[in-house]
Amino acid sequence: MPKQRLPQDFPPHLDLLAPSEPLSGSAPLGNHPLQFENMHAPQFEQFCWWLLQRDYDIEGCQLIGGTGRSQGGIDLFGYAHNDKAQLIVFECKCWKSFNSSTLGSAITLFLAGPWATPGTRFVLIVAQQSTEQFARAWHNAREELRAREIIGELWTGVHLTERVRLHPDILSRFFPDVATNIYCNEWMRRVDFWMQLQKALVDERPTVRRLAHKFLGQESHDEAIEFELENIHAYENSWSIDSPWVHIDALLPNKRFFSGSVGIVVKKQTTSGLTVALSQEWLLKNLFAHTGAPAENTYRPFIYGPTSSRPDSEITIDLHSARLQIPPEGVEAMCRALDKLTPVYIDALHALSQHWGAEDFPFVGHGDDTVVAICSIPTRLWSQILEFVNEHDADAGSSNWDIFDANQHYVKVYTTKPHPDFELGYHAFIRARSDLEGLSYGDSVVLTWDPPNSFKNFELGPRHWMYCAETLSWLRDRLIPAVGQWLIERELRASWPWRRPAQRKALAQLWAQQTDIWEHRQLPLLPDERYRSIGLVATIKELQSGLGNGAPQLYLTPKEMHALYIGVAKIMQGERGYIPYISSNLGLGRECNSHQDIIQALKQRVLGDLSSPSAYSIRCLLSAMLEGLNDNDDWLDVPDVELIYLALKPLMYHQDIEQLFERHSRWL
Repeated sequence: MPKQRLPQDFPPHLDLLAPSEPLSGSAPLGNHPLQFENMHAPQFEQFCWWLLQRDYDIEGCQLIGGTGRSQGGIDLFGYAHNDKAQLIVFECKCWKSFNSSTLGSAITLFLAGPWATPGTRFVLIVAQQSTEQFARAWHNAREELRAREIIGELWTGVHLTERVRLHPDILSRFFPDVATNIYCNEWMRRVDFWMQLQKALVDERPTVRRLAHKFLGQESHDEAIEFELENIHAYENSWSIDSPWVHIDALLPNKRFFSGSVGIVVKKQTTSGLTVALSQEWLLKNLFAHTGAPAENTYRPFIYGPTSSRPDSEITIDLHSARLQIPPEGVEAMCRALDKLTPVYIDALHALSQHWGAEDFPFVGHGDDTVVAICSIPTRLWSQILEFVNEHDADAGSSNWDIFDANQHYVKVYTTKPHPDFELGYHAFIRARSDLEGLSYGDSVVLTWDPPNSFKNFELGPRHWMYCAETLSWLRDRLIPAVGQWLIERELRASWPWRRPAQRKALAQLWAQQTDIWEHRQLPLLPDERYRSIGLVATIKELQSGLGNGAPQLYLTPKEMHALYIGVAKIMQGERGYIPYISSNLGLGRECNSHQDIIQALKQRVLGDLSSPSAYSIRCLLSAMLEGLNDNDDWLDVPDVELIYLALKPLMYHQDIEQLFERHSRWL
């Protein structure tokens, strides 16, 4: 059939330059068929024309009795891209209710026309989703078409929804309120769309990167596209994020591996195949920061700075064993990815501590294993404990204290016979270390608790392997008093009986003086609202003494700084403290001669640029608060105390995180 015979009754809305009219209204939740029946006739015809052009050469059009929902429609004539021999007639019907009668009329009209020749393919396209009203009629019509050697097909709104999945540009053109990520997953999967877009975003060629960013700015909302481009996967103790410029794989600390690690891939052609592995010690000190902190060395120590003074120069980053240069947008992407990893890693540290009952205790490296430091005791006391342990081997007697696997170097609690407190087996390993700077001082040793060996299926519990905190309590309240009683009785056996009562009393007093125990538990401020139990003055003193001793670097938002200054102003209303000292700590100079002057100066400061201060500045601010309180907060009203506590919470959180990171990095 010559192509020139095809009718050319293209209406104005079937033109490449014709504006398209989108279908307004919210889309249903979930993956439902699109609401084509809500379109008017020209709108539906235009949609079909745009969609069919992707797979067919549309070379003709004719109107069917005019346009309108209750009459006619259009026929589009075309050929498949790979088959120019078979004519395809697409009849588009935007009827809200297409029934047996209207179907019969459409088939009769087609068969009476010049295009109903053998070998033709006839595709009836209707807007509605259900064929319930004309299912039987369509079966009969298809048989009639087959008798004339014509292939008959029926496309409903469901079929159109499936086909438009492969063309997100057409979907967004006619259904802008529909989420493309719901309806176009198949197309994205086939072309590996997001991977291709990620590669374009980090391409070495600036023009390619600009095109990718231009696409993001035109095609989606920032938050939605960021969600799609940053794919996060988590399984057991593994966590990963794949985003533009960076891929991070994290092995989270857990009861089997104790200490975690991170592998980072920077997506550049010059760093292809390079994975930088970072230990827990290094990443806690250098990689993690407060969420939202600027991409600056002050808050993120791994950032060294620009390679030159040009605005578009690359940034040097130091990942312990590798120095790399990446563009500023790459550094921003890495910081965003790390901000998503940080809370996950913190939760893993807390979960491990809670599982062992080792909350707030330092973790210590011991060869390939990790142990927990529970306390420090005098070296002489440790020797006496070992002496007691070796005298009370589990197989040497039947008393309740014959519960040790005798060893010259550490304590192993071990039962081989029924015991009122323990099941049979091992219950604790306690070792001594004298090489842990910051935990042992002078003539003392640090006692450490071994976690249960997971490969031997040791069970934690009151009658099994003792929890970490439980071991410390047992050591302090039961073992050491028993050792003292044993030593006293041994000493008294060499004395005359009538002297023993006085000597026992004297020896007990001497023993009490020699059994000092220094616990290594660092109690945080926020959990269980400990700050309330110790009071406002003690909380500020604790913040001041611990501020800035570890990582991450302190970062406060302008809103948090505003709250801190308001808290200081509340304290100044009490008109307490030495004014020059307060003014000096707040950096107000000598212009303030009264507490009211200080309050007014703080109000003016709040109206200015409140950039995040240094740890030193915050310590000075806390000194001003302590001076204004004059070591007593009883004179403050309860609402004012609550306001000050609220202002101090970012500092409390910072200190709690500092202590957590130090406990899990300094001694590993």
